[in-house]
Amino acid sequence: MIITIAGRPGSGKNAVGEELAKKMGYSFFSAGGFFRNIAKKKRVSVFGLGEIARRNIGIDKSVDDKVVRESKKKNIVIEAHLSGFLIPKADLKVYLEADFILRSKRIARRDKSGVLKAFFELRKRDRADIKRWKKRCDFDYTNRKFYDTVIDTSGLKVMDVVGEIMKKIKGGKK
Repeated sequence: MIITIAGRPGSGKNAVGEELAKKMGYSFFSAGGFFRNIAKKKRVSVFGLGEIARRNIGIDKSVDDKVVRESKKKNIVIEAHLSGFLIPKADLKVYLEADFILRSKRIARRDKSGVLKAFFELRKRDRADIKRWKKRCDFDYTNRKFYDTVIDTSGLKVMDVVGEIMKKIKGGKK
């Protein structure tokens, strides 16, 4: 079974994906983690790498190619913004959403930065990412029609979200 998790930055994709994979005994791949590793190697912030990626399609292509390769595996949970586009035949496509302020706080905590900095970078990143991917592959990953289920993670614990996804899996997803 292939399960994909998409959503805007800070919506909980990584945390939920890791826990879901662990609970199911599946592998987990994070496109966001892969992207963050590229940023670390280039010694730039994630936001900075996003700026570079807007001018250099090779960065996004390397991430996309890795996502597609990972999707060939059996029993895997894949976290990727473009998973609805790159893996249209996944067994379950989940979209996570959360309040903007909460997403900013989560990113600040993850990146060990200030909330205000995360807030402004996230606002720019949200707009730029949608524009970048719409231009590159004519896909708006925030459009819920591409997903089997949408979960608002605001106010929920990671295991609550995992539980909601498990219900979808046991109930035949749709």
